[in-house]
Amino acid sequence: MIPTIDQLHLISGNRSNVENKNSIIAALEQFGGRTGLDVPHRLAHYLSQTSHESGGYRYDEEIASGAAYEGRADLGNVQVGDGKRYKGRGPIQVTGRSNYQQFTAWCLRTIGPTAPNFEADPDALNTDPWEGLAPIWYWSTRKLNRLADENNIEQIT
Repeated sequence: MIPTIDQLHLISGNRSNVENKNSIIAALEQFGGRTGLDVPHRLAHYLSQTSHESGGYRYDEEIASGAAYEGRADLGNVQVGDGKRYKGRGPIQVTGRSNYQQFTAWCLRTIGPTAPNFEADPDALNTDPWEGLAPIWYWSTRKLNRLADENNIEQIT
C-alpha cells in the first residue's frame, strides 16, 4: 500500500513540498516491497518518522548550517569543513561523511553504477531518485522494521 499525495498531505499539513512527497512515493513504489515497507504498521512508522524529520515534508536539508557537526568523528567528520558539507539532507536527514559514504555504497549495490558519489557531491542526495531512497536506506540498514513490529516509537525516533 503506497500512500498518495493526498494521504501525505493529510499527514504533513498544508505547508509541505509536493516534490519532496513525490520522492517518498516514488521510492516506496520501487523499493517499499523489497524492504518490508509494504506492511501497513511499518509504513505508518516510516511515514511518521520521515514527516517528522523533514518538518512535514517541507525541508529536504537541515535548516542549521551543520557547524555543530564539525569534528564529530562518530559521524566520520574528520576533515575541516565536514560538519557543514555533510549536514543533514533528505527526508530523514542523512548526516555525516560516514553516512554519505555508506549511502553511496548501498546505492551502488542496490541501483548500480549510475549512483552518484554522495561523499564527493553531497547535494546530489537531494535529487531524484536519491532523495526518496535515502530514508529507505537508513530505515533498512538500521533494521527499523523490527522496532516498528514492536511498536517501539521511542527507539525508532
